[in-house]
Amino acid sequence: MAPSGRRDWEGLEGADMLADKCPFEVGQTVYYRPDARMRGHNAMIKEWSELTDGTPLRIAAIVQEVYVVPEGFESISGGGLYWTAFSAE
Repeated sequence: MAPSGRRDWEGLEGADMLADKCPFEVGQTVYYRPDARMRGHNAMIKEWSELTDGTPLRIAAIVQEVYVVPEGFESISGGGLYWTAFSAE
């Protein structure tokens, strides 16, 4: 695991990321802490691109056990971000 508690997926092409279920719970406050790769993907979606590192967000839903949908982001295309874009602290 990376020091932040998130997995470092770089170099793990073909890894089954869906096997690692989200450790967070609906209603929990998490902090947006994407790695460089995730930040690049998020730059293409206006609402996600406006977030800054460390932004606290309350979880409204967890989709397919791995995608975190924060409150206020329920109507955004894509259904949330993979849970490793967030940390508990």
